[in-house]
Order: sequence, then C-alpha cells, then structure tokens
Amino acid sequence: MNWRVHDLSISSYINPMKYWLSSTEGHFLEYCTPELYEQLVPLMTRTEEPITGVYDYDINGTLSGNWFHENIESEEPMGDWDKHLSFCYDMYDSKKALISIGGMLDVPIGVYLLEEETPKFSQVKPDSGAIYYWAEGDPESDEHSHMPRITVLVELLDYETLRIEAFSGWINEPSFSENAHIYTR
Repeated sequence: MNWRVHDLSISSYINPMKYWLSSTEGHFLEYCTPELYEQLVPLMTRTEEPITGVYDYDINGTLSGNWFHENIESEEPMGDWDKHLSFCYDMYDSKKALISIGGMLDVPIGVYLLEEETPKFSQVKPDSGAIYYWAEGDPESDEHSHMPRITVLVELLDYETLRIEAFSGWINEPSFSENAHIYTR
C-alpha cells in the first residue's frame, strides 16, 4: 500500500518550486486518528523519533540537504533525477550520513555512506573553504553495498551555490580540477 499526503500549508525546502507538489508532502501517519496511529506505529521499520522519518534536510547556508545541477531543466526539475545531489541521513538510522549522487559526477550513481561526517553537513558554510569526505557503499544496504570508495570534495561558494567534484578511491587533500560541477538550491 502506498499513501500520499499533501499539506499545502507546509514546505521546508529552500526552493520549493524545484519540487513542485512534492514540496508539500507529509507522512500519512501524522494525519491519522490517534487510534489508527497507535495500530500502525509498531509496523514501522524506523524505531527512532520522529517515527515517520525526515525527508527534508535543507538548511539554508549549509551543505545539508538537496542540490540541483546548474543545468537542470527548469520546466521539470524533478524529472532530471540524474542532476540531483543530496547530503542527508539514512531513513532508518539517522546516525548514518549519506551522499546521494544522481549522475553528473565522475563516480557511479548511487548512495554512499560517509566514512566519517567531519564536519557535519550542517556545519559546512561558505566560509568553511573546501572540505572533503571519504565515502563508500553501506555494507548493511542490499541496494548500495557494492558502491566503490570515493572522495567527495565540496565548497560552498555562497549560501545557495555548491562546487563539487568526486574522485575514485580515498584521496588525501584533493583539489578541484576542470571536472568540478556547480549545483544550486
């Protein structure tokens, strides 16, 4: 069963227009009667609060959240999934920091688990300079355990512009090349 709820009074994305109606999605459990809620919560895979999970990690002026390649189609940005990028957390275990790469970078498309989230996505700001992360497939993920080791180099150029480049393998002190890409909110 798949339920979809839209609440037009909410939107926590930095640029809701890039999400169309998806920017108003909520979890159906939050709209259930207390009796139905209590019956359904034990069936949820996630065990930590909020039990319905978090899907919107956008924090303005930081690395945290969703990014869109500068060449994304403005008429239908959600259709250009290969130009999406996200710095977020696992839906079941929020201690796992993830980078989801849609396809523009020089590494395989997929979801990568950070070796260590230092600094935290929410702490990377325009004055942080270039930061790099080591990532690889999550060994506990059926779908993404095969992902190779990569190095991701990021720099916030301003509150809504990100320069990023990804490299195969774990590299110490990488620097940007002509293969870097620009993403925006």
